Amino acid sequence: MEEETVNGGAQTECFPVVNIMHLLQLLTHCLQRCPRSYTVQELRNLVVLLCRVALDVRLQTVVFDIEMCIAAVLNCFGEMQWPDEVKELCSIVAQLSTNHRNLLYLVQIQPPSTYGIELQRRLSLTLLHWLVLKFHKQEETGKGLVDERCDVTVPDSVEVSSLVKLIAKIKPGDGSDYFLLHTIISLVSIAVGSEDLPSKERASLETLTNKLRTLNGDIKDPRAAFMNRTKVKDLLVRTILRLAYMTQCIKPSREHPHITSYFEYSSSDYQVELLKGNGDDENVEELPGNEEAEAMTGVQEIDCSTLR
Repeated sequence: MEEETVNGGAQTECFPVVNIMHLLQLLTHCLQRCPRSYTVQELRNLVVLLCRVALDVRLQTVVFDIEMCIAAVLNCFGEMQWPDEVKELCSIVAQLSTNHRNLLYLVQIQPPSTYGIELQRRLSLTLLHWLVLKFHKQEETGKGLVDERCDVTVPDSVEVSSLVKLIAKIKPGDGSDYFLLHTIISLVSIAVGSEDLPSKERASLETLTNKLRTLNGDIKDPRAAFMNRTKVKDLLVRTILRLAYMTQCIKPSREHPHITSYFEYSSSDYQVELLKGNGDDENVEELPGNEEAEAMTGVQEIDCSTLR
């Protein structure tokens, strides 16, 4: 609620949340009905606009409508356009804010569609390259870097091995920014994703899990006296457990060998001969069967005339 003074009198003005919700629903409907009626630049501008709208704390009740509208925008990109557009969208969205929590929120509101998940993972890895470097500089200088925007190159693909290298650079201490570290661990979890990874990523995923265990041990939080460190350690434990379960669910690189592969074929000339029966077959006499005697009993005929 905002109060403005008009002609000496107080006037109460409400933020039009309902109108914005209806506008988002109308825009989503138009994008779904005519997905090929918009240019690439118009779709980029819509993504930027929706992300900026999502950062408004007064619109927390329409987050679902914002996600559906973003999903409709992403579905408008063709299959041939998407590989180039996902890199362009990552570079645009990563520069919308200087606050790492706002950027984490923009990553989290991406829709759970095929394009949305890919954008989410690629954007997470892009921000990780920037935030890990920022965390490392803060450890060296002891000063926070303010008003800096992400200017790193968007990676071509998301590989777990690249996450291992980033986590290896983190060395937390007593004066570390654990609020920033919490964001970094959250982005690591999102970058790994929840989908089934290929078998070649199994070793890297195990290494990443071990690196996170080491990082959890490096954070000193005696008796949970520091709330910021406690939150980071709690997030690390939950992430480690999830990655451990994902590692167990990864299918092996090759199928288990057939049971016949455990046996060796010999070149021996031994042959198995069947025993032949000697002598004539014995004649078996069949005993005559006993005929059953049928006892016939008299049948009493009932005169139908006696029945009523």
